[in-house]
This record gives sequence, C-alpha cells and structure tokens, in this order.
Amino acid sequence: MAVHGGSQQAHYLVYDWFGLGPGLLQGDVVVHSVDYGEPDTGHAEGAGADLGVGLEGGVQESEFGLLTAAWCVIVDRTGRVGVGGNSCVLLPSGVAADVRAGLELGEAMDRLVNRANTKHQNGAIGILTDDLETRQSAYEMLIRLALAPFIHPEWYPDARVKP
Repeated sequence: MAVHGGSQQAHYLVYDWFGLGPGLLQGDVVVHSVDYGEPDTGHAEGAGADLGVGLEGGVQESEFGLLTAAWCVIVDRTGRVGVGGNSCVLLPSGVAADVRAGLELGEAMDRLVNRANTKHQNGAIGILTDDLETRQSAYEMLIRLALAPFIHPEWYPDARVKP
C-alpha cells in the first residue's frame, strides 16, 4: 500500500488483517459509544508486518435515527495507533426496527432488497446510495483516515496503545 501525503510517499506492508479484542463495536448495535478492546501489536509483529489493521462495522443511535457506523484501528510494531471512522448513513425505519429487534444489519439489508449476503458485497452503504459509496470504498477511506498518525507522527506523539 502506498500512502501519499504532500510531496512524500511512504510505503507500508499491510500483511495481517485482524480484529481488535471482542469486536470494535461490541456487537451489532451500539448506542453512543465505541469500545476498541485491546489492540494487540503482536499480530503485526508476529506476521512480519509493519502494520496491523482492524476494521469493524455496525450501527449507532443518533437524534435522526439509526445510522451505519464503521471504524478502523491501525497499530504498528511500536504501539503507535491510528483510528479512522465513521461512514454514517441513516437507515430506513424498517431496517432500523429489525436491527433494534436483534437482527444483524446485513440480514436486515438482505431482507430489504430480497438478496443474500449483501454485507459481503456492496453492503448497506452501497445499497442505500445505489453504489455512490460502497462498503469497500467506505472502508478504504477509513484506512486512509487512520493512517494520519503514521503520515505525520510529529503531530501525534501520544498516539500509542494504552498500557
């Protein structure tokens, strides 16, 4: 992966994809909080990777209704951490009701469009925007945002995994 920032270009080997702790969003429905669990620098180290990347998607309540939510946490071998999020889009009231009743977001979207496994295709974001934005493009943006402390480490001296 090449990261372009200003006139510099940094190259990072992203080899190991991993989740952080029991899930970044602690289940599929989160109300006003995000729990990142314990980022583990050993995942990147053990794989010989420079960076470990964790991605998680779900939903969150807002004053407007239930929104999609997505987060990325990147950790390097030294414990430097970067976080990016959120890719919010308002869910239709029927989908929101299904999710609040305990249905997983992907299943609720499958039901809405009468298709299977949409969460591994264009996802809720792609369906709702007619692919103006997709699950893939949203996660790519989150990764770019989470790279900020690696692109400008001088601005983020405290961006470290907390002991």
